[in-house]
Amino acid sequence: MKKIAVYGATGSVGSQALDVVRRCRGLLEVELLSCCSRLQELAAAANEFRPPRLVVTGENVNREDLLTALDYEPRIFWGEQALTDSLTGLPADLVLNAVSGIAGLPLLAACLEAHVPTALSNKESIVAGADVIRTLWEQTGTPLYPVDSEHAAIYECLGDSFDASEAAVLWLTASGGPFLDVPADQMAHASREEALAHPTWNMGPKITVDSATMANKGLEVIEARYLFGMEPDQIRIVIQPGSLVHSMVQFRDTTVLAQIGLPDMRVPIERALLGRDAGEKPVGRPLDFWEVGSIGFRRPDLGKFPCIALAYEALREKETAVFNAADDEAVALFLAGRIELGAIPELIERALAEFRGEVPSSVEEIMRLDSAVRTFTRSLA
Repeated sequence: MKKIAVYGATGSVGSQALDVVRRCRGLLEVELLSCCSRLQELAAAANEFRPPRLVVTGENVNREDLLTALDYEPRIFWGEQALTDSLTGLPADLVLNAVSGIAGLPLLAACLEAHVPTALSNKESIVAGADVIRTLWEQTGTPLYPVDSEHAAIYECLGDSFDASEAAVLWLTASGGPFLDVPADQMAHASREEALAHPTWNMGPKITVDSATMANKGLEVIEARYLFGMEPDQIRIVIQPGSLVHSMVQFRDTTVLAQIGLPDMRVPIERALLGRDAGEKPVGRPLDFWEVGSIGFRRPDLGKFPCIALAYEALREKETAVFNAADDEAVALFLAGRIELGAIPELIERALAEFRGEVPSSVEEIMRLDSAVRTFTRSLA
């Protein structure tokens, strides 16, 4: 029985992780659940799995709502520092960091420092953490397990390893999102509903918009750089519209290994939580190649999706924390109806120019820079 803590339990990845737990009863036991403000969803999950610890990070929440909804008495951690505070004495074999946004960064740093093995879904902690987190990871040797489907695929192609020394190119696949075949000028004025209509994946609003602009692929390029130690020009993006090929590794001898399967986030979650010990009933469905037919690949249009080039620029200039914060705020402005979709890369570009040369050297400095970039980006709307 492996004891796990699910941080971000009410989000897309967290809720799918709990589905994995349901299907793998007898293999996984939940020690902690966390949320920001979805108290009723947290209470329902807590009453089902009965973890000894709960975490609520939202500032303006009615504590009584959670207390009255619970049918048992767990220890509850409240407030901004609750994520890291709850790690003290936590009897978990593995933490799933599925916290949304930059809040996942201090949690990852705390897990690394405490040598707590971590299944990582929070890409912001790697993108914004960059060299700071990479150095801490190397110093502590704390085990990490990638949850994002693309990085989980690369990890598997490398033999369940981050050692890419024999790799020549990492190919990150992309679906192309809802605007793959839509003209650029039409995409720039797309509605919120159109941007959220992803053709293959069921995700939260932020990452779905990132998929529409392909900023998510830029974020994943940065994440791959710091997880696998590859240079920017060794990490390439290719569009595979059906989302059947999750990523590929091209080795120095020119051979390629690809991880292929139906689009189901529960599969990489299960691998991260259990490795190959998922038992006889895995969560995923097998792929029938007789029914698949052809699998095509396309080169991304950098003119239509400028967020990709901006991400590579941020990576080369060590401004990944700026890119992450600016994109996050720009997407929030779009979802709130304050800017058009086409303005997202414009705001990112202006933020990168405004904060050029600012390279933070600690988690605290990253958090301060993140706040400043967000304030600046909001001022542009």
